Amino acid sequence: MSSGTADILDPLEKIIGLQIASQVKDTYHPYAVDWIQNYATKLNKVSDRPELKMVAYAIPGDTINAFSMPGGFVYIYEGLINKFPKDQVCGVIGHEVAHIARKHCVTMLAASYGVEFLSGLISKERTKELFNLVTTIVMRGYGRQYEFEADKYSVIYNHKANLYPFGIKHFMEWLASVEERPTDEIKQAISNLLATHPPASERLKRINEEIERLGITEKIEVRPEIMKYLLPLGIGGAILVGSLAYSKRR
Repeated sequence: MSSGTADILDPLEKIIGLQIASQVKDTYHPYAVDWIQNYATKLNKVSDRPELKMVAYAIPGDTINAFSMPGGFVYIYEGLINKFPKDQVCGVIGHEVAHIARKHCVTMLAASYGVEFLSGLISKERTKELFNLVTTIVMRGYGRQYEFEADKYSVIYNHKANLYPFGIKHFMEWLASVEERPTDEIKQAISNLLATHPPASERLKRINEEIERLGITEKIEVRPEIMKYLLPLGIGGAILVGSLAYSKRR
């Protein structure tokens, strides 16, 4: 992307975000959650676009997923929030913040429709048309390159913000463990995630490579007296509890 195009896209993205915000509100019914916003704010400060104020919301639904919209808007489904510890949710928030900070959505919009066409949609009368266009891009996924990059920068941003950099790793470990043989309930909850993203095993491999590149190590100590409670949970349960233990010691 040329610097000239970037100069045009940045203000255009902000206008698009503000224009479709009301449509997003009517469609997804987002609501504020303080700790989610706090995570997003901390990640935003160390991102590639700290000048772009990002806001994060929870949205109703059992879906285990999240998405972001142009202009700095992050949305996390209740299904994800309720199933995973905060540190892992923060890993997913980091992934969505990276999509915005690395300009994935607006770059794809410009490549697919052109800046001139997008500029022509900037009017109140065409808000729904613009919202449908943006939603199509967002919900069908950004492709392998951008998804891998968002995972990578989730690790980087969380590490730079002195948060938990292993959240996206443990979320991906869980996803990889259920990807091949999900239960009917889980299959429904992650159907869109499976359909629009690269295999979790590939994503996990690249996440681990980034963690190794950064030279960071996770140290989780589980006291012997509580092991009897972890074993019945299996690997996935132990990962979740271990993550919480790490979080409490920081």
